[in-house]
Amino acid sequence: MLVVVAVCFYKFPSLRSIRKPRNLLVYLVMLLLLGSVAYQVYDAFLGVSVVTYDVSFAGNEFVVGQVFEFEVFCENLGIRETCFYLTLTSTNASLLVGSQQNYIQVNNTALKIPFHFAAASIHANETKPVSVSIDRSASGFQLDFDSSIIATGGVIGVQGHWNETTNGYAVTTKLGPCV
Repeated sequence: MLVVVAVCFYKFPSLRSIRKPRNLLVYLVMLLLLGSVAYQVYDAFLGVSVVTYDVSFAGNEFVVGQVFEFEVFCENLGIRETCFYLTLTSTNASLLVGSQQNYIQVNNTALKIPFHFAAASIHANETKPVSVSIDRSASGFQLDFDSSIIATGGVIGVQGHWNETTNGYAVTTKLGPCV
């Protein structure tokens, strides 16, 4: 861009005179173009927002009719400020908001969990609790995560299958693809 400005000044000597009103407009346009290019370079340097998320349980057996809690862990791997909702949907289970006032309860099977990472907070992380109640007549349940951001291979869901011997659900996680 600087080369273009230098060529314009060399090719059109009349632009070198600062006293002409027309030249002031040309200077303003050149300054705006330089500012725009500088901002684009800065924005490209920041890169995209990339996060990873995971879940953790106190145990991996859950009993019918009881409310169990697990934690959603999310980490920012980029430099850019990132605000998003991680949407959790369930099959054969109810998601409970409880004391988490800033969660958005879409219905009893869908919940939006807000995450916010400030700019330049590389490897910042947040952990949010989620309460779940499994339907009494279910032979299995499933929780799926959906996000509007780029996520590196993490957990994309949780599955629970009825275990006759322990009279509870054995829980496993579904891993997503690495991006």
